[in-house]
Amino acid sequence: MSTKIQLTQAQSTYLDFIRAAAAMSVLFGHASLLFLQNSFFEKMDIQSMGVIAFFLMSGFLITYSVVRKHSDPEYTFRDYFIDRFCRIYCVFLPALVFVWLMDSQTVSLLQGDHSAMPWHIPGIEDRINLHTWFGNLFMLQDFPLFQIARHAGIPLDQNFLSSFGSGSTFWTLSIEWWIYMTFGMIAYYVVKHPRPYTHKTLFFIIILGAVSIEPLYFATNHFLSFIWLFGMLTCLLFTKLPDILDKNKINPSKRKWTTVCASI
Repeated sequence: MSTKIQLTQAQSTYLDFIRAAAAMSVLFGHASLLFLQNSFFEKMDIQSMGVIAFFLMSGFLITYSVVRKHSDPEYTFRDYFIDRFCRIYCVFLPALVFVWLMDSQTVSLLQGDHSAMPWHIPGIEDRINLHTWFGNLFMLQDFPLFQIARHAGIPLDQNFLSSFGSGSTFWTLSIEWWIYMTFGMIAYYVVKHPRPYTHKTLFFIIILGAVSIEPLYFATNHFLSFIWLFGMLTCLLFTKLPDILDKNKINPSKRKWTTVCASI
């Protein structure tokens, strides 16, 4: 990566602050749906703003990380996969276990009497089972192919591989995960290490097509993939523009202002 444009300590701190604010907005937004129904806070829909901020930041930071390591020949898709896996599953797996324990205990204590509960998630009992848990573990919650199959009239259980139990907020994690995989495969197998056509090319195209199903679906549904893509393009502009300007020998005064614009 060009050494001319990198995140300063102040910029990194600022981005961390935005991520913390987005996390809090998701937390308080979903809490207001359960405990402050029909209130001003529920109508603000601040959790959606937090999700948008997360996807925008994710697109920028994941791309920034990949661009920084682009010149390292020892950093491959395998390393990228391990980094992304650890980043998500170190938190997601304990969260899945915690939700199962808490939901099972709550449902068992209530025994169908929801009047004693200040809030209730409809159909939660049907989503506390082994196949839904493993479906979430493998990032298949609300997978587009299952949704399309249901709309096409194929008789699938309405709760088949939906978000597990009360963990409805997990639905965005699967989108992030499949965007990571799609971006990583393109970055490392197409851009960084392009290969001539071989018998393995068709296999790669099939795998890439499979992992890109969810990003493509959510490019038009909620537009989350487009938000991530915008963050990615912003990062590329931030990191690559100075080199482009130098190669084109743009006037120093113009280069200064253009670099400032790319840094905003």
